[in-house]
Amino acid sequence: MLKIVCIYVVLIPFVVWHSHFEVPKVFALILASVPILFYLLLNLDKLILSKRDKWYLSWVVWLGATSVIGENFKISLLGGSYRHQGIIFFFCLWLFLKALEFLKESEKLILYKIVAISVTAQAIIVMLGYKLGTIGEINAVSGFISIGIYFAINFLPKWMIGLPILSMILNFSKSGFLALIPYVYSKKRIIPILLFILLIFIFKPINLDSNFENRAVIWKHSTNLIIESPVFGYGAESNEVIFKKAFAESGFPLSNLIIDRAHNLFLDVTLWSGSIGLVLFLGFLYHSFENLDINRKKALFSFLIFSMLQPLSVAHWLLFILII
Repeated sequence: MLKIVCIYVVLIPFVVWHSHFEVPKVFALILASVPILFYLLLNLDKLILSKRDKWYLSWVVWLGATSVIGENFKISLLGGSYRHQGIIFFFCLWLFLKALEFLKESEKLILYKIVAISVTAQAIIVMLGYKLGTIGEINAVSGFISIGIYFAINFLPKWMIGLPILSMILNFSKSGFLALIPYVYSKKRIIPILLFILLIFIFKPINLDSNFENRAVIWKHSTNLIIESPVFGYGAESNEVIFKKAFAESGFPLSNLIIDRAHNLFLDVTLWSGSIGLVLFLGFLYHSFENLDINRKKALFSFLIFSMLQPLSVAHWLLFILII
């Protein structure tokens, strides 16, 4: 039963309902978490909490505490108006992480192959002209493919690697291509890599015309907001509210626009849970990183590069859990 539920979870990136991309995926994850939770409760004697688990759960508990005194506890618990990545969501991610530990190696291999096929299928969808894929945003699709290339490289025939790369060229995304760097990095290739990065930004310059799409502006507001509440932050999924206030005070009201992420995971974590939350989250990342083989470390760096430039969808978080 657990294997079937996990297969269902890794197929969640394909879940779409009436042109809605994120909400159906979050609902599907929460739905899958119910049988996983029951399974873990029935096997408590076999459940082992590693250092990684303790750091992560400590962060989730602290995130809950900061949310109680934050902007809106209900939103923090259930998630915001678009991504719905609230406290429940992050707990469900951990449940999936623990479920993977109960699978046999042969069962995990099946999952990894399904993910590899999913990444390639997403690439084919893009090449067929559906640039939003089943994830809903060009950069997000490109990030899913670039991070997920780890699975394609290691669990599919080598000739198939060209499909994800070709789809990324068609769905040109700077953050997606930058996320590929860990897979090709070496000291001997540093000059070609720097030239590659330069070409990316020459081909598609950073948009400085709009205050609403300019990361430097968003990061500046994020930094100022963190300075105002450095210890506790503002609670999970608080960005939509606090950015609305920050932009209005700066003379550029968002009106009907929504900015719900800082376009940087570490800024987001600090905005949600303050400096204490950031330390706990970094501890979790460290204990996740130290036990990975070199190929998974490259995949984790790919995820982190993308996460420092783009908001994360459910699809990216699931890849992250599968990598660590």
